Amino acid sequence: MLKIVNSPLFSRLCQLFQGTLDSAWFPLIAEQSHLDLSAIRQFRQFLSDSKYLESHRELVEKLTELEKIIFKIRHLVIPHLKEYLQISPLNPNASSLDEEEVLLRRCIAYTLPYNLAELLALISIIRQNLPSDPVLEASFQMLAQSHI
Repeated sequence: MLKIVNSPLFSRLCQLFQGTLDSAWFPLIAEQSHLDLSAIRQFRQFLSDSKYLESHRELVEKLTELEKIIFKIRHLVIPHLKEYLQISPLNPNASSLDEEEVLLRRCIAYTLPYNLAELLALISIIRQNLPSDPVLEASFQMLAQSHI
């Protein structure tokens, strides 16, 4: 087992992923935005099997997949989040929700972008704590250039 898997950083990543992308409300939003949930399910499975993880390369690949998921969410979901949650002032059905439901949905709309940024920050910190591998470093640079 990798040492990083037992670290508080990795525990926080798991906790934040489960609270943000593995919650009951997120699939409802993802379906409306036509976001493919299979990558999220695969990452969830990876987290449950992470105690058996033996390769830094596999960890880096999964973290890269999570980054891609986050970039897709930022591109497909965040710009339309209030509409998906039906709390946009332009939505005619917004008045049909009770006050508690509106408050909960506003909290989700407010915290989702922050939680995604926090996930990216944790991924970056975890990567910095991994031993350096020249092949992995080259793949990081290629990934960073593809998102520019």
